[in-house]
Amino acid sequence: MYAMNKSILNLSKDIKLLCEPYFKSLSLDHLNYIHRDSNGLVTYLCSNQQWLNHYLKKSYPKIGAFEQNKNLATYKYILWTGLDHNDPILVDSKEMLGVEYGITIIKHENDGIDFYNIGSKTSDSSIINKYVNNLDQYENFILKDYIVT
Repeated sequence: MYAMNKSILNLSKDIKLLCEPYFKSLSLDHLNYIHRDSNGLVTYLCSNQQWLNHYLKKSYPKIGAFEQNKNLATYKYILWTGLDHNDPILVDSKEMLGVEYGITIIKHENDGIDFYNIGSKTSDSSIINKYVNNLDQYENFILKDYIVT
């Protein structure tokens, strides 16, 4: 499993380079992609190598809302302010990445469910309005051929 994780971690640098121009125009700092397939297997990609490494080392896949809570897949979007603020993953996201406000865009695919977690380092909660009022821009960003695997 370590070799697979190391390969995924190395992809983070490429993902960050691809996302950087779009991050600036969309006021984003972070992308974390989770794909849960029909058999329960999960794939991760992230724009931040340290975050993904931390996430896997802390065994967050065992407690992560998008890996464990099947009900969340019934939504199309989830603002992180609507999640449990004591969730250790959200606490670490704020402390480690400076990302407090984010949105998860959920896409149903033939082979499972995609969760696109995107967020900003801003401490200004008005970013939430930007997410809601510009969902089409964020969806276009994640649907680019170079983001979808």
